[in-house]
Amino acid sequence: MKKVLFINKAHPVLRKQLEALGYVCEEDLQCDLSAFRQMIPAYEGLVLRSRLPVDEELIAAASRLRFIA
Repeated sequence: MKKVLFINKAHPVLRKQLEALGYVCEEDLQCDLSAFRQMIPAYEGLVLRSRLPVDEELIAAASRLRFIA
């Protein structure tokens, strides 16, 4: 199952298009950095603005990550 994590609000069309491509879209608008780092290995996609930093350590932990939007 391909999954995308939304940690910020995004335009509803993005979610609809991702779901049409077969992705399961999940949302966690309240997670902190520690929880975020633990969750990210389960996702192929990440949708965020600048609420949490995406650094080298996070990218290394995101073994399934294919895109960031």
